[in-house]
Amino acid sequence: MEEVHNGWVLLFTNDFFCVSEASREVLVTSGLFNNLLNFKPFLAPPEASARFEYFLQPLRQEYEAPPLAMHEDMLRGWLQLFLIEAARAFARQLDSPQETSRRVCLVRRFQDLVERDFQTHPKVADYAGKLSITPSHLNDMVKKVTGQPASEHIKQRVIIEAKRRAFFGDTSAKEIAYALGFDTEAHFSKYFKANTGQTFSAYRKIAP
Repeated sequence: MEEVHNGWVLLFTNDFFCVSEASREVLVTSGLFNNLLNFKPFLAPPEASARFEYFLQPLRQEYEAPPLAMHEDMLRGWLQLFLIEAARAFARQLDSPQETSRRVCLVRRFQDLVERDFQTHPKVADYAGKLSITPSHLNDMVKKVTGQPASEHIKQRVIIEAKRRAFFGDTSAKEIAYALGFDTEAHFSKYFKANTGQTFSAYRKIAP
């Protein structure tokens, strides 16, 4: 007989929650939403469950009840309190809150740089130089927050773009390779297979 697990799933959009710069900062500085590609799960201690329920139960009640005045404001308020409580639980699994905040800010800056420059800067050293730290320190900090080193974030961003171009457009593999900063199509093909387990041509066959 399969064991039944109970839990919560919260889904919300940036547009709903980030109605002010202060609410946006809650998402940025919490450390809960910093890896866009792979999230590092963390296990909340048993004693945190009661605190989570304290915020989740009224959030659910407000969501399911007929909307009253300032309905969305109430939802955002309970959601923000829950996220702050979750961020505290997350921070306790790292180091001090101050250290956690520094790491989160560093990771955010790194991810912004990757999103902007991944097509022309494939190496961790490129980003470490821009952030004025060593490549090993950047890898370590990013891994502590996201569960993966900085190098893996760069690889995944390149692969995502390669797949996107394979699906949406008739660009040749050679053109895609050069657009993503590879010297040759062969180098790109080897890179793609090493990080996906299949050749680019095989992957492209499933594209619409």
